[in-house]
Amino acid sequence: MCQIFAGWSRLERSCDMERAIQSFLVDCYYANHGCQEKTTYYEKACPHMRCSCPYSSGCGFAGQAAELWDHLTAHHKCPQMEFQYGVEFDLRVEPTVHVTRH
Repeated sequence: MCQIFAGWSRLERSCDMERAIQSFLVDCYYANHGCQEKTTYYEKACPHMRCSCPYSSGCGFAGQAAELWDHLTAHHKCPQMEFQYGVEFDLRVEPTVHVTRH
């Protein structure tokens, strides 16, 4: 949204500018880790995103987000469950780290 100089109190959408910006496809920030997506908003959900272990500060795990499930369940024995979107399920919550995957 661009501010209109004639009336500082209003914002006006520029569809032409939005289309121009959306046409610039760039490599995902995580391309060097195997991601082949080309987009500007993809990186926040990229499975190649690098992350560290949230379970223990002394753990030292640093890997792709897609590897975190296996790390937490294998190395820290975190309770696990798989679920599907749109399907109801019960979740028993105890004071520990839980790992979910869809």
